[in-house]
Amino acid sequence: MPESVGQMVLKIKADLSLDPEKGRGQNVHMPKLPKYLEEIGSRMRETRETRGHTTDQTAKFLGIDQSFYSKYENGKRRMPITVFREFCELYGADAEWLLNRTKRKRATG
Repeated sequence: MPESVGQMVLKIKADLSLDPEKGRGQNVHMPKLPKYLEEIGSRMRETRETRGHTTDQTAKFLGIDQSFYSKYENGKRRMPITVFREFCELYGADAEWLLNRTKRKRATG
């Protein structure tokens, strides 16, 4: 006998560890982000701090929310390439160094 739509939904929620009694998103395991995002963020932080800017100032320059920018620096969120490019242009940062493809920081300009 085929399952009802309601039974299928409950099964999917159970498979995703969604407790229908607690609400959406409870107990959901989020995949771990790659380690290299933390390394990129660390180099971005170093670049920003060298200029004496806060995360709030940098976020405003980039036209994004400060909480998003902070998550980029902490390796907790993937950054769109457009934001990465704008960061490099804003600070004259070497993209290769930020991406940890070269050990030495080069001046770009």
